[in-house]
Amino acid sequence: GAEHVTLIELDQLAAKQLSKNAELLKASNLKVENTSALTYLKQPSKKFDVVFIDPPFRKQLVEQTVALLNQGWLNEQALIYIEMESDASSGVINNLPENWQIVKEKVAGQVSYRLYQLLAE
Repeated sequence: GAEHVTLIELDQLAAKQLSKNAELLKASNLKVENTSALTYLKQPSKKFDVVFIDPPFRKQLVEQTVALLNQGWLNEQALIYIEMESDASSGVINNLPENWQIVKEKVAGQVSYRLYQLLAE
């Protein structure tokens, strides 16, 4: 039921497969961007209602992604799902925006799942 879906995938083969899957599903409202999320988020922003962040682990990409997202990419009340490593040293998000409220959190093994909502200003 989404009006528009943008998938960002750095790996070229994975991006091609995502595009093929979209064609098979006749998902005309889905666009695959073969680039890094950080590069994508440095361009002029579009507003999103739901964002999934699942970067490669142990590369400190969550904080950078969160900082860029909070620069005009999110609609009011947007939901932000973050999946990251759960170990003590890297399972914490530093500099989390004050207007992000945690809705749910779960840890399963080495993975932490968190759902945030952007608070209305």
